[in-house]
Amino acid sequence: MGKQLFTKEPIVWVQKLFSLVVSLIKVNKIKERVVTRDLAEPIYCNVDSNYSLFGTMRIVLTVCCFVLIGAKVLIPVAMAESIYKSVMPDGRVMYGEQAQPGARTVEKSAVNISDTGVKPASKAEIESINQRAQERSQSLDKTLKTLQTAESDLRKAEIDRESGIEPLPGERLGIVGRGTRLSEAYWRRQQILEERVETARQLMNKARQGYNEVR
Repeated sequence: MGKQLFTKEPIVWVQKLFSLVVSLIKVNKIKERVVTRDLAEPIYCNVDSNYSLFGTMRIVLTVCCFVLIGAKVLIPVAMAESIYKSVMPDGRVMYGEQAQPGARTVEKSAVNISDTGVKPASKAEIESINQRAQERSQSLDKTLKTLQTAESDLRKAEIDRESGIEPLPGERLGIVGRGTRLSEAYWRRQQILEERVETARQLMNKARQGYNEVR
């Protein structure tokens, strides 16, 4: 009943209450005017009684106005919920009705549910959100480490390729009257170094794609 009352505008209910008060006063006057103390002498309205009735009704009407206006202002405030977003030192994001101890940063958000009919999240729902956030944080850490390892492997393969350009002992063959030439072993080694760089680059690109998808 109270919920239906406050869905109307306060001015509408004030008008209805005022009409009711006026009707009661009129009824009271009619009753007093038809009553006679003597058959030859009519009785007029009892001024004190009417004044008392009107004063009482005015007080009731004033109180009702304050109640309606107060409800219009206070109900949305009372129905506002506070949600805390806590970022932990390890990167996990926790949501709850209170800030998490030891959080690196805390953000407070007020959610007004007076007009939308949205109910506050239950404890089970908050725990589910925290669980998903924790799983996402763990996946992000894992893919980031994989990406960092792949980038390190690519740099190492590129360094090995650059340093491997110089022929090793026995890879340069002398030709009588024609100088020297590089052996087949040298070119095979160069091919292997190049393939290692290409493989490391592919793994790095794959790791970066996985990290971006999780992020």
